[in-house]
Amino acid sequence: MECLIGIKGKDFVLVASDTASARSIVSMKQDTDKMFKMNDNLLMLVSGESGDTVQFAEFISKNIQLYKMRNGEAEHSDYSYFCPAKY
Repeated sequence: MECLIGIKGKDFVLVASDTASARSIVSMKQDTDKMFKMNDNLLMLVSGESGDTVQFAEFISKNIQLYKMRNGEAEHSDYSYFCPAKY
């Protein structure tokens, strides 16, 4: 079982995740990094198959960079963490 937690306060965000990578009763890895920095203001936590999560995080990160190049600035929406598919 994997665990990702996020808490939003008035002027802070606290995120945490476990580092275990397991399927069923098989523990494959105990030091998996599940946090990906998208830019200075966005952090994404991922859960799932290791290859899929890394590839998805890189895809989102590159699309954020593309958005910044096309529009001259990064997305600063309060709802960025709800809708990653809009990139």
